[in-house]
Amino acid sequence: MRGIFVPPAPTGLTATSGNAQVTLSWTAPTGVIAQAPITDYREQYSTDNGATWTTFSASASTATSATVTGLTNGTAYVFRVAAVNAVGVGAYTAASSSVTPAAFAPTSIAGLQLWADASDASTLYDATSGGSLVAADGGVARWQDKSGNSRHFTQATSGSRPLRKTGQQNGLATLRFDGTNDSMSIASSTATFKFAHDGDSTLFIVYKAGTTANPNTLYAIIGNGLNDGSLDFQTGFYLRWDDRGEVPYQDQSVYVVANNGSPRYVGVSAANTFPTNVFNLQTIVSNPQDSTIANRATIRKNGGSAVSVDTSGTNAGTALPTANATQDLRIGATSGTATWFLAGDIAEIIMYDSALSDANRALVESYLTSKWGLS
Repeated sequence: MRGIFVPPAPTGLTATSGNAQVTLSWTAPTGVIAQAPITDYREQYSTDNGATWTTFSASASTATSATVTGLTNGTAYVFRVAAVNAVGVGAYTAASSSVTPAAFAPTSIAGLQLWADASDASTLYDATSGGSLVAADGGVARWQDKSGNSRHFTQATSGSRPLRKTGQQNGLATLRFDGTNDSMSIASSTATFKFAHDGDSTLFIVYKAGTTANPNTLYAIIGNGLNDGSLDFQTGFYLRWDDRGEVPYQDQSVYVVANNGSPRYVGVSAANTFPTNVFNLQTIVSNPQDSTIANRATIRKNGGSAVSVDTSGTNAGTALPTANATQDLRIGATSGTATWFLAGDIAEIIMYDSALSDANRALVESYLTSKWGLS
């Protein structure tokens, strides 16, 4: 009669670091007899290269992967895993390679073009050339780019600068735009952000649209392809928040537009998706040149499923733009001659020159929703 023993060791253990966590994956051991099936796996970690081990507490599972949480960023760990059956804990794998958890940063993903973070006081200055850091309620002349590309938002006119407002969302600071004349722009080549209307791009932006007395308000959030509020459409793109409820518009929604003399709505959110006075993360993955109109842009809210609606009825006719943008990139108002001023707050902007994979998109969304307390 064959004896029943603890399971042999799993094989192929790998460890992938994350923010205060590490994800483990392995292959189930072979030679496990039917009379004593595997009922669980035990994961252990060590910070002294295997001299001592700590068992990770988790519910029983026969899955061949696990995420070990509660780790310390910046500390190196090794891991090992054993299978468990009714007899007991089996042999452990050899220790994994050393991995070090670290907080996610947008710079870890290739193709980062712009990163503006209002919660980082070290990026907010009182002069376009730098100057001093801005105190609470002070006007921001320069919002420094954290992407490493030196694409800083600036505003030379003191009366048109957004204010640094502390403790606005999840305890973090934002930039407050007054809805009258506040805006900022990036003084760069008009070719710099050409990819946003002539190729793949991914835009993440956390902001809120405030309430005004006008029930049919339009706010220009970010873009370089709309000269002014008289609908002077020029080559480029822009994102607008729209409070017009009449057909064909969607009340309290956002529009992603690529211009070439006429607007081409490449992405529109469903009505009432983005109400006033509520911070939201908008993720926009777009390629206005996609041959399938319905695939030209996808809008997501707070890292969830797409909230886009069909735009095929508004995209016939004028060809989409392929030349350099007409204007510099601006936030809080239309590019060129500034109008459609935003009454509201902008918290963070991250932009890539590619359509991020689902995995990378989820990393950025998780970073932003966790940081800003969005759900």
